[in-house]
Amino acid sequence: EHKIMEHIRLQRRTAGYDPNTRHVIHGLDADLIMLALATHEPHFCILREVVLDRKAQEKQKERIAMGELPGPPKMQFLYVWVLREYLQKEFAVGLDWSKVPGGFDLEKVIDDFVYMCFFVGNDFLPHIPALEIRDGAIDMLICAYKALLPKLGGYLSDAGRVHLPRTELLLREVASYEDEIFERRRRREEGRERAMKARAAAEGGQIDAGAFGSLY
Repeated sequence: EHKIMEHIRLQRRTAGYDPNTRHVIHGLDADLIMLALATHEPHFCILREVVLDRKAQEKQKERIAMGELPGPPKMQFLYVWVLREYLQKEFAVGLDWSKVPGGFDLEKVIDDFVYMCFFVGNDFLPHIPALEIRDGAIDMLICAYKALLPKLGGYLSDAGRVHLPRTELLLREVASYEDEIFERRRRREEGRERAMKARAAAEGGQIDAGAFGSLY
């Protein structure tokens, strides 16, 4: 995927490159969304298999067990340019951009958004312990970013180079919520354990609560 993205970047530097060129890349990896955003191409979409929820997966397994062939997977397009529009709507309003050198710049905001998403982990980096997507980590990062950006004196990144002192201020803001995040996570895991024990008791079986807790 990185070779494909490098090919696109090389295309952009070619004389006579058409800025309206449309790109389609196939894959389920969520990193493709970030890589597509990072190209800053206005016409980019990702072709993905439709991911079935647990109930649909169980029904599909039942049909296969009965001899039914599942057929080719359903596909869907993820339009990255629509995501760019949502990011513009999210960040362009509600901030005092007069306090940010250069004012609002969607491409720089997108670079900062991609950079912040590294903190929730990807294929190459572990996530910060307090930041998990299922806990709303991306929403929290966006809120912290919007609150701090007018005070930072500039963006978190610039053409691939990160500004570490500004990043430190963002992470300090995130750290102020860590105790609350870990406490909420502990209560959620305890609730899941109790629910699992209750269900096992109702079914007349037993379950290793420690093993269950390790799943979360």
